[in-house]
Amino acid sequence: MYRVALLAPFEGRYREIGYNALYAARLAFTESAFANVELMPIDDGGSVATAVLRARALTHDPQVIGALILGYQAADSQVQAALEDIPAIIVGRWTETRAADNVYILSSAEIDTSLDAVTDEIDTPYLGGDVWMLEGARLLRGSLDGITVVTSGSIPDANFAERYAAGNQFAPDPNLLATLTYDATAFLIEAAGTGERAAAWRLLGEGQQNGLNGVIAFGDDGYWIDAPINRYRFENGVWVNAEA
Repeated sequence: MYRVALLAPFEGRYREIGYNALYAARLAFTESAFANVELMPIDDGGSVATAVLRARALTHDPQVIGALILGYQAADSQVQAALEDIPAIIVGRWTETRAADNVYILSSAEIDTSLDAVTDEIDTPYLGGDVWMLEGARLLRGSLDGITVVTSGSIPDANFAERYAAGNQFAPDPNLLATLTYDATAFLIEAAGTGERAAAWRLLGEGQQNGLNGVIAFGDDGYWIDAPINRYRFENGVWVNAEA
């Protein structure tokens, strides 16, 4: 068996990131044709220091062929470097730095929204990143009026939401991170199926994946080629296309 690690927050303020990704990744595994690859969820520990330690530990497991990365701590440049030769996909825009050639970023390089943490003290109108789609952001502020989320992710349709929740009574409602994670996981499952980190790295860098969010391929800069740039606003209890 080979493994794809999921390094993300599963505790604390941003645990919603990890769990949205977890159920999406599980769905990708359920629907995959590769029976020799399994998912390995790892909590980032809530800090860059602990995420670095956990990334280093992954390098000592020869069965770990690839990694999914979500959240500010896990995507830090120190963590990217600590992965050494493990090919990884950062799902969403959690960093401005690509610190290793074997790390790819599933986001448009042209999105330049602030990477500031969620706060109730920002002035609106405000352009925010993936983190503002979290239910926790809405609860913290009480209202998301005046906030527009700019992302390469897309809001799940009813079919995906149904598949995502099937058999998982504790699954949260999927957000755009879920669809991105599904696509990234499908790509990494195929890469991990090669059984070698070097081969998996080549596949991610040279291949492509037809995903829910479009065709995924990475450029020399490590970013998603021709990635979509979507804008959403919260209206009447749901996220809607801000450009509609």
